Amino acid sequence: MKRLRNGYKYLFFLLSTSIFSFSYDDLNISQYSHVIKEIENGKIFVNLERNTNQFGNVVVIGILNEDIKKSWQILNQENVYADVIYSKILEKNSEFLIKEKKFDYPWPFKDRITIIKEKIKDELYAKEWVEIGGEIPINRGAIRLFPYNGKTIMIFKISFNPGVGIIPDWIVEQGMKFHAPKIISDVRNRLKDSIGKKT
Repeated sequence: MKRLRNGYKYLFFLLSTSIFSFSYDDLNISQYSHVIKEIENGKIFVNLERNTNQFGNVVVIGILNEDIKKSWQILNQENVYADVIYSKILEKNSEFLIKEKKFDYPWPFKDRITIIKEKIKDELYAKEWVEIGGEIPINRGAIRLFPYNGKTIMIFKISFNPGVGIIPDWIVEQGMKFHAPKIISDVRNRLKDSIGKKT
């Protein structure tokens, strides 16, 4: 019986990390070449993608004013996002990381914990993740960086349902679209802070 339960847990784990997750392989700069001019002046491009009978995805693209190696280094710091109270590694191997993160929720909602499986590809400056536990029903996404004229283009794709059941999905999706650009703003701010500490 124990082996059977473990088998079900393993099957759920495979399903949650393969069928429903995003891949950084799907994030190619050629797909979004039409937005380059739009983001060159610092603007952040954001687009809500709707799929029938599925929760929406948001794609966010912006330019970071540092080279790709520096941007990648900052992006992999655990405290890079202002809305994350803490982030800690629960498990690590050569294939992936298991992380626990706690998100700062606005009043009157309580802060929530998510547990994700994260795969990192340093040579591609890319990562992807999917929720495997915790209190947030949907938290999956992918990031990929591309060099651009001495700076860095960051492409970020995410689907995030905070698990506040009293709010309809369409409002959650619009909130995700409104809030998602802050992710790139947070990375920009961390880059500025790192430069300031050197001077």
